[in-house]
Amino acid sequence: MALAIDSNVLAALIGGVAVVAVGILTTLLNKKVVVATAREAARLSQRNAIDNQVWKLRREGYSVVVAKLGEASKHASSLEDGFCGPGGSPEQFFDSERYTKLRGKMWDAWADCRSEFDKNRLTCSELFAERFRQIHESLSDGELRHFHPSDLAREEAACFRNAHSDLLAMAIAELGLKREDETGAPREARA
Repeated sequence: MALAIDSNVLAALIGGVAVVAVGILTTLLNKKVVVATAREAARLSQRNAIDNQVWKLRREGYSVVVAKLGEASKHASSLEDGFCGPGGSPEQFFDSERYTKLRGKMWDAWADCRSEFDKNRLTCSELFAERFRQIHESLSDGELRHFHPSDLAREEAACFRNAHSDLLAMAIAELGLKREDETGAPREARA
C-alpha cells in the first residue's frame, strides 16, 4: 500500500523543514558574527591599551630627554655669553672658574640627556632618534677641536639650542599636544 501524500502537505512539510533549517543556519551565523565581533572588539581594546601605554611611556621619556637637553642648552648659552660679556676679555673668561663650572654643567647635562635617551630608546620614534643622533655627531665633529674657545662655545650653543627646539617640536607633534602661546593660552601644536 502506497501512501498518498497530498502535494500541499508535502510542500508545507518541506517549507517547514526549510524554515527550521534557515532558522538554525541564521542562529549559527549570528553566533559566529557575535563571536567574531567580540574577538575584534577585544583585539581593538587590547591594541588601544597598548597604544595608550606606549604614548604614556613616550611622553615621559620625551619630557625627560627634552628637559635635560634644555638644561645643556642653557649652560651652553651661558658659556657663549661669557665670552662676550662685560667685565673682561674672552681670554679671562676662558681661564676663569666660571667657565670651567659652566662647561662641566653643560657636559653633565648632555651626559644625563644621553642616558635618559638610552633608557627610553624603545619608545622613541625613528625621526626623534635620528635627530638625537645628529646632535651627537655635531658635537663629536673633529673639526670643532680646532676652533677658538669662543667659536666652539658658539657652535655648541647653536647645536644644543637648535636640537632642543627641534626635539621639543617633534615631541609635541608626535604626542598630539598643544603648545601654549606667550599669554599661556593653549594653541594648536605646530610641526
